[in-house]
Amino acid sequence: MRSATANAVYLLHIIVFVYGAAGWMLPMPGPAIHLVFLLGVRYHWHVTGGCILTKWEKHFLGMPAEEERHFTRNLLRSMGLPHIDDEGAYKVLTAGLGALAAMDSVFIFSALIEALN
Repeated sequence: MRSATANAVYLLHIIVFVYGAAGWMLPMPGPAIHLVFLLGVRYHWHVTGGCILTKWEKHFLGMPAEEERHFTRNLLRSMGLPHIDDEGAYKVLTAGLGALAAMDSVFIFSALIEALN
């Protein structure tokens, strides 16, 4: 049961990750919602010191809280980047969030300009 729950949390984590990476492509108001989502995720990480989904997954797998589990690093490794370390994964993640937030802002600004014309 715990393994199935851990797998469900992992699947939810994948869904959140995919939306985080591709949500900017949705039609308006998609980029605005996506920008709020990205800011919320970043704030959540800052406040909690990590990701609640990773903590839940570790809990359901029976892993001690202090044991290392890095979702993004492991995902990038499974996608063909076997040598990426925690710092590299963190840089990819934070740079990616910044780039996605910038794209959202461009689309939002473009829609506002279009609406004013």
